[in-house]
Amino acid sequence: MFKNNIEQKSNEIADNFSSAITYEVLSEDESILTNYVVTLNQISIPTVFYKKDAVCYAGGAIKVVSSQEGATVAINSNGKTIIAKKITNGEALFTDLEIDSYIVSIGEELKLINIT
Repeated sequence: MFKNNIEQKSNEIADNFSSAITYEVLSEDESILTNYVVTLNQISIPTVFYKKDAVCYAGGAIKVVSSQEGATVAINSNGKTIIAKKITNGEALFTDLEIDSYIVSIGEELKLINIT
């Protein structure tokens, strides 16, 4: 298999599939060279929000799971951001939250979460 007339060897070069890539494949008897265009379509994985209500001995918690590594998640209450964290290893965890209604935002997504 070749790309731009350069032989491709396993585990040597990682391709960036953000745009179409053309590979050339030479038949076993080396008589036919066939071009294949590879295009990948990324699917959007939705953000998932989890909550744990407060109990008498511990505050509530909100966990945001997202593929948007490094994106900022903000927890807002009464129109003010009370805490913000970045998505790390696919999640952001907020603990010791008081009983309240919170608006959680990541990018353009907003989610109302009530900790009771």
